[in-house]
Amino acid sequence: MSDWKLLKAGKIREVYTNDTDELVFYTSDKISAFDKVLPTFIPGKGQVLTEMSARWCERITHAAGSATLADPLSQNLGGIKVAYIPCEFQPGTPYAMFGKMPFIGRATLMKRLDMLPIECIVRGYLTGSGLKSYRSSGKVCGIELPSGLKEASKLPEAIYTPTTKADSGHDEHISYATTIRLIETAFPGRGEELAKKARDWSLAIYREAEKYARERGIVIADTKFEFGVGGDGELYLADEVLTPDSSRFWSLDGYQESRSQQSFDKQIVRDFLVSHPGAEKRPLPQAIVDKTIRRYKTAYEMLFS
Repeated sequence: MSDWKLLKAGKIREVYTNDTDELVFYTSDKISAFDKVLPTFIPGKGQVLTEMSARWCERITHAAGSATLADPLSQNLGGIKVAYIPCEFQPGTPYAMFGKMPFIGRATLMKRLDMLPIECIVRGYLTGSGLKSYRSSGKVCGIELPSGLKEASKLPEAIYTPTTKADSGHDEHISYATTIRLIETAFPGRGEELAKKARDWSLAIYREAEKYARERGIVIADTKFEFGVGGDGELYLADEVLTPDSSRFWSLDGYQESRSQQSFDKQIVRDFLVSHPGAEKRPLPQAIVDKTIRRYKTAYEMLFS
């Protein structure tokens, strides 16, 4: 049917190549929890995540190319490049197979990159592993924070807490100096330059996206970015961008410190599995499936409708 072939398969996503400078990312409707893929699909989930990433990439690209936009998303994004390539996957084109099931609405054309060997994490609020670290040491990933912060507190300013990119198991937090060394090993002579650009871009995108989302009723507590170097030697933002699967989205309505927050991700599924031991091996109840996709769709509609 085409020259495209599977290059890499993850738990939720697949990457296809036709041996050119382009790749196609496919986001399935599968769902994982606690590092396991569940037997139940969440119909429409892949489409929501694909469209959300596309909309963010389009906004970032547009903002980066114009310093005069009134939208706050434009203020600190000069020069940022994204690997996302708009494509409609029409019949009669080299991309036609991705306009058919199961790919339809779940495929993204991307520039081929050599990826940085790190994940770029930005935290704007105190939660998750950061909260645990703060309670024990007053620090998050080695960064000292003011005393008196509570669960879900907004940090004085967003912090950059990169991690390794583990093939298996959990990623490990690393210092900024370590990111330079890791990138230098992969890209000799460019470690400091690329590490700084990845850090600065991550913080800039997060800050502006958080402002944009907050105006629309969503708090982006933290997020993960990935970057890679193209054949032209330039750095690009890649992978999924600012979705509920790569970020922690909370509802601004009812947001309050000192407690857990209403989220727009798969927390509904996690909570169900915790309260029903062994349920990860069985199909999820339809009510849980319906609630989960409703949360994903609500986040998209609030951000972009």
